[in-house]
Amino acid sequence: STVNKWKEKFLRKTLQNVYYGLKPNKFCALNVADVKSYETFEKDTVDIAKQVGFKLVDTFHLQLSSQQTDFKSEPIFIFKK
Repeated sequence: STVNKWKEKFLRKTLQNVYYGLKPNKFCALNVADVKSYETFEKDTVDIAKQVGFKLVDTFHLQLSSQQTDFKSEPIFIFKK
C-alpha cells in the first residue's frame, strides 16, 4: 500500500538519519498526528523510532485552536538517543 511504502521508504529512513546525526544523549522532538489516510501514524512513528534505537522519554500535547468547546490536541513525542 501507499502508506506502507511511505512508512518504510520515508518515515523509517528519516528516523534512521536523525538517529545517526544526533549526538549521544541528545533529544529529538516530533509533532505528528493520525489522519484519515494514515490512522496509525502516531503509533508507527513511536514504534519505528524505538526500532532504530530511540527511547521515548516524554509526550507533550499541543493544543490546537478550536471554535467549539472541545479542543483537539496533537502529540509531540520526545525521543532520546
